Amino acid sequence: MPPRKAERVHKSGTFLPELLRFACRSANFAETHAEPLAAAHMMILRPALVALFLAPLAVSAEEWALNGMDPVSFFERGNAVPGRSDLVTKWRGELWHFNSERHRAMFEANPKAYSPALDGICPVSLYDGYPEAGDPRYFVIYRKRLYLLMSSQAQARFVAAPDDILATAEKNFSQLPH
Repeated sequence: MPPRKAERVHKSGTFLPELLRFACRSANFAETHAEPLAAAHMMILRPALVALFLAPLAVSAEEWALNGMDPVSFFERGNAVPGRSDLVTKWRGELWHFNSERHRAMFEANPKAYSPALDGICPVSLYDGYPEAGDPRYFVIYRKRLYLLMSSQAQARFVAAPDDILATAEKNFSQLPH
C-alpha cells in the first residue's frame, strides 16, 4: 500500500457560526411568532441545539497532532511553537498545525521526517512496559527523529541512555496493535 499523503485542510470559519445563528434565530422566531407551546419547546431545545453544534469543536481538538504545536519547529527552532489555526494539514487522521506556510510545505513534502517517532508514545514508558503518550513539552531530537517524553524525569532518563532505551522501546512498540 502506498504511503498516505498529507492533505491540506481549508477552514473558512463561517459554517459553524452561521449554523449557531440559524438555531438561535429559529428559537427566537418560535418564541415571538408561534404558539406558546411551540415556543416553550424551543426554549427547552435551544441549549440542546447549541450543544449539538458545539460538539464537533470538542472532537476536533482531540484530533490535533502534538496538541497543535508545529512539528517542524522542534527541528528548526529547538522548541515547541504553537501552530496557527489557518495553516493545517490532515495526515494519518490527525490535524497538524503549522506556524508558517514554509513549515507546512516542508512537512507535506516529508511528513515522516517531522512526525514523532513511535507514534508519539514515550520511549521510556515503552521501555518500562506501560505505553503512555508523550508530551510535546518534553522532547528530544535523537538521530534526526523527534521523541516525545511523558515528563522531565523521562526526558532525563532518555538522554542518559538513548540507545538502551530505544532498543527495548522499539521492540515493545512493534508488539503493540497498530
